[in-house]
Amino acid sequence: MRVVTANVNGIRAAARRAMVPWLQQAEPDVLCLQEVRADDVELTKVLAEAGLAHWSVAHTEGTAKGRAGVAVVTREPQVAVRVGVDGAFADEGRWV
Repeated sequence: MRVVTANVNGIRAAARRAMVPWLQQAEPDVLCLQEVRADDVELTKVLAEAGLAHWSVAHTEGTAKGRAGVAVVTREPQVAVRVGVDGAFADEGRWV
């Protein structure tokens, strides 16, 4: 199993900076993204361009637009998804 984790500092910016070909070459089973800085629609578009449209996505946005946001993207379907830690931090876009 290959796990790739990255602080993308904005998913759209990372896609413009060759993230998509790099991901295709890395062939991860699990992709963990920090600082996504995008909503579900924008994230879905970038993942589709990377050939990951059919993967399972757990994503939480930060409360401030253009800030925070994390995602876990998996080749296999996710069994359970939790946002926050013990009920805390659920709206901060930092824990999924």
